[in-house]
Amino acid sequence: MQYGNSNSGRLPELRARLRELQGNMSVTDFADKLGLSRQTVGFYLNGNRIPDSETLIQICNACHVSADWLLG
Repeated sequence: MQYGNSNSGRLPELRARLRELQGNMSVTDFADKLGLSRQTVGFYLNGNRIPDSETLIQICNACHVSADWLLG
């Protein structure tokens, strides 16, 4: 199932909010902050994958945001 057009990937709100949280950090630095691999964070930022519920909570805790905000 596609979400939006083929260029938007999955959950464009999540992608945009993750990029906002990333700020000027490199993907590697952002991944370190989140406690995730660089590759996994890259997949999330590009919309190739979406985090499971446990990872979503981990991201929210690391960035001090709510899941409601992160998911848009």
